[in-house]
Amino acid sequence: MMTRRAFSASKDGTVLHWDVDSGKAEKYQWPNDEILRSHGAKNPEGRTTKHSRNVLALAVSTDGRYLASGGLDRHVHLWDTRTREHIQAFPGHKGPVSCLTFRKGSSELFSGSYDRSIKIWNVEDRAYMNTLFGYQSEVLTIDCLWQERVLAVGRDRSMQLFKVHDESRLIFRSSTSSLECCCFIDNSEFVSGSDDGNIELWGIQKKKPVYIVKNAHTLSTDVDNGELKDNGRNYNGHIGKCKVSCSRFTASLRKLESSC
Repeated sequence: MMTRRAFSASKDGTVLHWDVDSGKAEKYQWPNDEILRSHGAKNPEGRTTKHSRNVLALAVSTDGRYLASGGLDRHVHLWDTRTREHIQAFPGHKGPVSCLTFRKGSSELFSGSYDRSIKIWNVEDRAYMNTLFGYQSEVLTIDCLWQERVLAVGRDRSMQLFKVHDESRLIFRSSTSSLECCCFIDNSEFVSGSDDGNIELWGIQKKKPVYIVKNAHTLSTDVDNGELKDNGRNYNGHIGKCKVSCSRFTASLRKLESSC
């Protein structure tokens, strides 16, 4: 029987590997700065003398072999989930790494940053591949399925679909609010969450939402039925819930769309 695993991280630098069935967790150990440099890390810039351990994003590869983390030190860190050891540091971003995703079934890793760019890495070859541009502000959320198509949301109120192989992109904008998060449903449909609590269903053929669930996440709620909900306008809360929101509302959105 395959062990069910989960991963979590926090701004204090803690990275945990969980056994879902037993509820037990094991901690990943950060190497010292000398080892980080041997793994590819660049020296910190400015007044900082040590690499920040503040983690803002995690992603795990489809085969479960690799865990990627990113944060304030502007590096993408690669871990071996079998040994829980740090194996590579990818420098290159000029701002904090805010979001990460693996392309399913491949060794390609995408990283979004506050430097307004998305970078592509090959984790098997430990190599940088390409940089995608197009945002006027920080990149907040990123997602990818099997194809070389990357969906991302930026603080410039845009959601962009990059067709990496074709070197082209589609731009989507919400007319009433600022988009905060996104994820694919399939290759032609995707969902976004906005700072007004709405969830929008989009199709690749239209520049406007196909359907909108208004006030899907109210701005002032509490714990209900064991689920932690927003308490005030917490932007990080909206971002963090997008993956959950997508799976929860996909069926409802399709039913509502078909009845319109």
